[in-house]
Amino acid sequence: MQQLQVNLTIPVPDNYVLINRVEYEELQTNSLQGVYWTMSDLENRIGKKTSVDKRQYSVSTKIQKTIRCFARWICLLSKS
Repeated sequence: MQQLQVNLTIPVPDNYVLINRVEYEELQTNSLQGVYWTMSDLENRIGKKTSVDKRQYSVSTKIQKTIRCFARWICLLSKS
């Protein structure tokens, strides 16, 4: 059998990157595009419990009403 030894240069455009197959498959597996998460999924991903997050970001009913009124007022101003 004959063999040829070749030294070849192939240009790769700047907007492309070459990676090995294992890394590519890991990236495909870990892709988040089009994925819907439940709160338990989010807890597992970030390592925190939701009870802490809910307390930090909960807004009282009085403040919610004020925000709604302000939003309606802004809408009315933008229409005129």
